[in-house]
Amino acid sequence: ALGDVAQGEVSVHYQTRFPENLVKLVSRDGAALASVEAEVRARLGSSIYGADDESLAAVVGAALRAKGATLALAESLTGGLVGHLVTEVPASSAYLRGAIVAYADDAKRALLGVPQELLDRHGAVSEETARAMAEGARRAFGTTFGVATTGIAGPGGGSAEKQVGTFNVAVAGPEGAIARHRVYPGDRERI
Repeated sequence: ALGDVAQGEVSVHYQTRFPENLVKLVSRDGAALASVEAEVRARLGSSIYGADDESLAAVVGAALRAKGATLALAESLTGGLVGHLVTEVPASSAYLRGAIVAYADDAKRALLGVPQELLDRHGAVSEETARAMAEGARRAFGTTFGVATTGIAGPGGGSAEKQVGTFNVAVAGPEGAIARHRVYPGDRERI
């Protein structure tokens, strides 16, 4: 919570503009604004990726362009939404090589090379599968990085072990692959 950082003439506002959450500081006092901004940046740390009108997709795209890096996507849970967000950025063709929407397990195997044994052991909704998907996208398109999503958006399909809202994302690059597991509340669209 950032409610306690407002000082005098500075107010803190929040806005969700899918897929991002925005924090807006408003003031006519430049010195007070700078002080509050410094505190907000200190509290939010690495959750901040940009300022003003910078979207996450644009910031990531600029970083890829600056490094001469390329990107491939493998989507299951998001069904092409990540690709849509990436291609909304002008000149994204400079780094995005392609995307595979592999919703079914047989598509994950055939198009991304996800081993059947991995799917049997961990399931399609797992960090392990997300990593394999990201590596498969990277391999399929010959890119610097691969990003993958898999999960359960609901309203059905969940279980005690893997509930609706389960989300796994992975990034594969030259130094290996990492994955993260989260569970988000909400309806299908929000998840």
